[in-house]
Order: sequence, then C-alpha cells, then structure tokens
Amino acid sequence: MSNDIESYRAFIVTTFKYSGGSDKDLCHCMHGILGEWLEFEEELRMMETYSDSFDPHIEDEYVIHQKAAEKELGDMVYYTIMFGTIINHTPERFPVLRENSLETLADTFKKAMFYEIPHLHDEMKAALSNWWTKLCGIAEGLFSKDIQYFMDQNMEKLKKRYPTGAFTQEDALTKKDANV
Repeated sequence: MSNDIESYRAFIVTTFKYSGGSDKDLCHCMHGILGEWLEFEEELRMMETYSDSFDPHIEDEYVIHQKAAEKELGDMVYYTIMFGTIINHTPERFPVLRENSLETLADTFKKAMFYEIPHLHDEMKAALSNWWTKLCGIAEGLFSKDIQYFMDQNMEKLKKRYPTGAFTQEDALTKKDANV
C-alpha cells in the first residue's frame, strides 16, 4: 500500500493550496479532515433515511447519497495524505483501531500546534496512522472497496478540477469537476 500512497501523494501535492508555512498547512489539512467528516456523516444519515424502501425514486436518492459519501471519503483520504506529507509520515494501517481515531488525531494536533508540546510528533504520526486505519475500514466495511479506489476517484476529480495539474485559485473556485 505504501507505493500506492506514494504515487497518489506525488500527484496531490501539486493540487494542494500551500499557505507558506507548515503550521498553516497542517491547520488546513486538519480543518479539511474535520469538515469532510461532518459532510460524510450527513451523507450517511441520508443513506440511512433512504435505505429501507422499495420505491425506485427513493432507491435513486440512496445511490445519490452513497456516491456523495464516497466522494467525502476520498476527500478525507486527500487531506490525510497531505497531513502526513507535511509531518513527513506515510500513514500505515494498524491491525485494529487503537482509540477514537479522529478525536485522538484532532486532540494530538491541538496539543502539538497550540500548546506547543514538542514531544508529540511521534504521537501525531501514530494518531494519523490510526485515523488511516479507520478510513481503510470504512472503505472496506461500508463500501466494500479498497482505499485505492478512493485515491483513484479523488485523483480523477482533481485532474478535472486542475487541468494543468497544479492548484490555481481560479480552478479551485470554478470547480470544473462539479458534475463528477
């Protein structure tokens, strides 16, 4: 999986909006992960709303929200890999989740960033790998797909959004991939 992550990372680093400092870039990634998680949870709620119907219209609504949830998962993968890039860490998958992964990542990030506790770098790497383990579990358990599928889908979306292969403010605002 590490090689897959590395090839994905090589692509996405060109599409990330760097802010000129690793602290701001880490904040960007953490905010991205949290925001995408909230959107993902909303899509899951909508999927549940439409899950027990035999009405074809309602089944269509379920599929719409399932695809939206998959997109949000791909976006979380993007921000997770960028977070790892900034802290010089490739997330690895643990055999089992060690704790509440997103809460632990956010809390460790907060302590390292704002409390300026210097020894938390290794803990942040472990928390990121734990979060990665959760994302892989969601991909497989909820969608029956490998995490590579979500990296590939996200890369295709970003290729449409950034046709030159690099972030531009105009492309980010235009979102040429909106119908993807």
